[in-house]
Amino acid sequence: MLKTLLLAIVALVVPACGGSPAVTTTALPTTTAVIVTTPAPATATGPVHHVGDPLPTFVVAHYFPLDAVARVSRFRSGAGHDYSDSFESCSSMKHYFSPKFDLDAAAIEIRSPLNGVVFDVRDERLANGGDQIQIQPDEAPEFLVIIFHVNTEIKPGDRLVAGALLGHHVGDFTGSDIAVFANTGDNRRQAVSLFDVMTDELFADYGPLGVTSREQMIISVADRAAAPLTCDAVGGFADPGALENWVTFP
Repeated sequence: MLKTLLLAIVALVVPACGGSPAVTTTALPTTTAVIVTTPAPATATGPVHHVGDPLPTFVVAHYFPLDAVARVSRFRSGAGHDYSDSFESCSSMKHYFSPKFDLDAAAIEIRSPLNGVVFDVRDERLANGGDQIQIQPDEAPEFLVIIFHVNTEIKPGDRLVAGALLGHHVGDFTGSDIAVFANTGDNRRQAVSLFDVMTDELFADYGPLGVTSREQMIISVADRAAAPLTCDAVGGFADPGALENWVTFP
């Protein structure tokens, strides 16, 4: 039943390692608009994270090597395409990691950011290539972490430790992206930022890259509402919007 629930939640046209971390928390933003731009889940049973409850931190390893990153898109950005949830619409509620231009992008290793189980693997070769890997965290089974565009041999049901090699990025024709969703019950899901669910120890690695607060990586609900994006019928952005979409690393 849990697999059925979580699979419905994520139905989308969609390297340091560490041990199991102690669960710590940060605040989960609440929103009021209920606009569904991706298919809604089919059931409301199973583990639930209630909107407004503190967020656990279960991301304890870098999924993409920081020394290979040129820039990272901000949560709720106008980068890519509409990727939203049951509470907000018309923004990219995930993060794109763009490889440095002087690297062989297809040689970049993609690793598990957490301890957990591979919930599903989806073929993306008709889109931008590779596979989409969905991981259910051991410490927070009401969440799914989704990593896109990986050449992998990983299979559903595989158990992962943080830092385990998942495969390699597909190549320089697309960026790498990662999304995190919580099952909030009532047939809804809420996207949260990767930076909201990573440990303080892991986040500290971004300091030398000029990122000193998690807020730098996130466009707030209020700022996005004050500068909304416009989406077309297939989820494309009319333009990238007025807010800064990327954090560029030195």
